[in-house]
Amino acid sequence: MSPTFFLFLLIPLLLGTVQVLEEGQIGGNGDDEIIVENNEPLDLSNVAETVPETTETVGGVEVQLTQEVEFIAVNNDVIVLINTDTPAATVEIPDQTIVSGPDAWNGKLTVSTFVASSGSVDPAFVAPTTALLFGSPDVILVFDKAVTILLTGTTGQVAYKTPGSSTWILISGCTGTYAAPDNPPANGECSISNGADTKIVTFHFTEFSGLSASTPSTPSAPGSSGGGGSGNVGVGSPRIFGPGSSGGGGSSGGYSAPADSGPRVFPAWFDNVKDWYRLGDISATEFLHAYQWIIENVMK
Repeated sequence: MSPTFFLFLLIPLLLGTVQVLEEGQIGGNGDDEIIVENNEPLDLSNVAETVPETTETVGGVEVQLTQEVEFIAVNNDVIVLINTDTPAATVEIPDQTIVSGPDAWNGKLTVSTFVASSGSVDPAFVAPTTALLFGSPDVILVFDKAVTILLTGTTGQVAYKTPGSSTWILISGCTGTYAAPDNPPANGECSISNGADTKIVTFHFTEFSGLSASTPSTPSAPGSSGGGGSGNVGVGSPRIFGPGSSGGGGSSGGYSAPADSGPRVFPAWFDNVKDWYRLGDISATEFLHAYQWIIENVMK
């Protein structure tokens, strides 16, 4: 058995649903899916080809690209990347898309994994403490075609941060429709929501996160605590990027209180809070709003 043929047989065993088609090319299973488990990254180190250096800029950071792998969809127009530990965050990669990395890239590609994070963000939002990592924790990976990250159950403002950076960059909205969003400029990114889910269309893999709106501090109600939210990405919530775990950070779902339509025991928005959240998920600010409403409308 020749070494080349042995490598052709061995790599699919190591990579699960990945098929090595030709040198420098990979494909998925019969449904053009590449599925990983237990947050294990795809190890493409034996597949990546060395190429002449090119320089691209992502988020103001120059990246010298020297190695690449091409994704080939055999039966469909796209390959879908799935991590069974984060099934609500999937990636669609168009057929014949090349992902490139610098010399420092070890060839491992994370599909979607929650990681602790930090950094500064626009004052209108709370800096997240948890993010979803796509690609590599150490380097920026760049695609020659836009790929789509689908965040099921997530709405609201999203942002990204490059490796080694301390600043979250807000992602602007895509033009086009949710079903067919227009691509952002080369090496850029954009997002679009249908009111329930969010797509991030991007030419790069970095950290991504939903953002909670920042709210000013308010006086604490008796028996509760006020102040700003923690900014945590809601790992345990029904949404990937859900409400902060405490305080008044609000939810990344862009929830706003509708106007009341008449006398009620509770205002309409509080009924929604009761329906949408477990009791432990109601923030101090939401509780305070309900408490103040009761004082002003029921006990006066």
